[in-house]
Amino acid sequence: IIEDFEKEPTAFCYAFAQNYQAIQYYRLDPPGSTPDDIMNRLWANLAGGLPAMFGFTVYSSIYDHDVQNTGCIPFPAATEGIEGGHAVCAVGYDDDKVITNPNNNESTTGAFLIRNSWGTGWGESGYGWLPYEYVYKGLADDWWSLLDNEWIDTGEFSV
Repeated sequence: IIEDFEKEPTAFCYAFAQNYQAIQYYRLDPPGSTPDDIMNRLWANLAGGLPAMFGFTVYSSIYDHDVQNTGCIPFPAATEGIEGGHAVCAVGYDDDKVITNPNNNESTTGAFLIRNSWGTGWGESGYGWLPYEYVYKGLADDWWSLLDNEWIDTGEFSV
């Protein structure tokens, strides 16, 4: 719930979170990286089957009806306002994917296949596309990949 964003989690939440830990991870866009460096790391990582988590700037076109249905997030038009930020997971890419912004009819070619956290009703069963241009223009950053994790299947305990 958005209004609870700044509320401190309970001690139970902190204790429960210990059951879900990232053990080994690495950053794909360390300080000093150029957009080309980042893209080469991302392509290699994704081609190797390693997804990458990251954040990106959200613009008003993300709420367009077609974007909600297709998951094809366009590169923003100059007239669009920033709505905030969002985090997703890149799971693949398509160098030939064309995405057109409905606000200015400008298109980009090449995009990351992303898994969104907005449920399976968004995009294509929860998946969508984000143009490479977001990386080239510095609108997507903080790229991380997880090599090892640890968790407890709480379904086994009716929790």
